[in-house]
Amino acid sequence: MAARSARVVAVEDAEPEAKLTSFSEFYTRLQRWEGIANPRNLIGPWPPRRREGIAAALSAGFDAAGLLGAEIPGFAGSTPQSRGNKAAKFLKDRLTAVPSYRLGVIGGAGYPDFVLRWQGGWCCAEVKSTSKLDGDASSLRIVLTGSTARLRAEIDRIGHDAPPPCHLLFTLNHNDEGVVTGMRLDFLEPDTMVSVKLEASTSRVMLGRGQQRFHSHP
Repeated sequence: MAARSARVVAVEDAEPEAKLTSFSEFYTRLQRWEGIANPRNLIGPWPPRRREGIAAALSAGFDAAGLLGAEIPGFAGSTPQSRGNKAAKFLKDRLTAVPSYRLGVIGGAGYPDFVLRWQGGWCCAEVKSTSKLDGDASSLRIVLTGSTARLRAEIDRIGHDAPPPCHLLFTLNHNDEGVVTGMRLDFLEPDTMVSVKLEASTSRVMLGRGQQRFHSHP
């Protein structure tokens, strides 16, 4: 297994307006922002043997599914957002035989895309895709999560007595034509540094309830 990535601590490595913090601290602050008085611990540390087991199992499943050299359906001509969704669906459809593990979809929208289950445990599994090589320097943001609702719902479904889940970032590598060239697994830790950028959104419903003036034509 590849060595653990160096922690990102230099401010210049992040967007100027973004704040660097640990993944666990981000989750604590985000839950307070969401109005949760007593934030839960939403990310646990990876046991080394579990990391090694998942790396071996997913590698074996990747090979058994014949993913190397496979073409992601409908990839060419798609938007970047659509490409990510197509890659995630393709992975779920093809990566069906993972020794001792089961990859399942979480219902609803948000983070994470999937859960990886094993006897007595599970972890979050977010799927991304890229045509960049691991060695390429890139400031392209890898967006993980902007809400805890979906994750908390899955924890509620499983039960509060279970330890906080670990988090796995699965990146499907491909070329510009959507042909798979490999994969990368990042085992995120509570102290993994994340770059937090505050964003705001609205909707037609919210605008309809607002007090702002508007003009429509014709």
